[in-house]
Amino acid sequence: MSSKKADWLEAGLEILSAEGPSALTIDNLVTVMGKTKGSFYHHFSNSKNFVNHLITYWFETYTVKILEKSKKGLSPNEKLKTLVQSTLKIPRKTELAIRAWALYDPDVRQYQEKIDTARLEYLYEIFFSVTNDKKSSRHKAFKIYSAFIGYQQLANYITGNKSPIITELFEIANYEIEN
Repeated sequence: MSSKKADWLEAGLEILSAEGPSALTIDNLVTVMGKTKGSFYHHFSNSKNFVNHLITYWFETYTVKILEKSKKGLSPNEKLKTLVQSTLKIPRKTELAIRAWALYDPDVRQYQEKIDTARLEYLYEIFFSVTNDKKSSRHKAFKIYSAFIGYQQLANYITGNKSPIITELFEIANYEIEN
């Protein structure tokens, strides 16, 4: 993907995060980018095409790349630590905006389900590599992913240094590997 196309997508994510999906108009995008509509249409055939690229970009950047980075870990604990550290750097407001958008847009919902499935499946793989127990591994994956989603939803209520909470999330996940 060209860096210019990625710039459009990053601008779209910023608009989405700040103003919600209804603000993802071509007019808003060209204003934010300081470009013409012709420039927009050079990269995207229409608004729907832009949204498809935007959600694909989000999936590739904040799911696929994070999972690939985590998979480089040598042990399940290293994989989990990398995964927890990386996922907690996901732009929370954007993730929340996409999750809310998915509640009423079927195309976005499909991507949200794809994202959740990929993340849950990877957690399952980590736990299964240790326990060799399918049911237990599914439960542990769901528990840890639910904690991540809960953290995203409630992070505004956490004041000051969030590092202890991030450390505790890792400790909970690590405990699940060991038990």
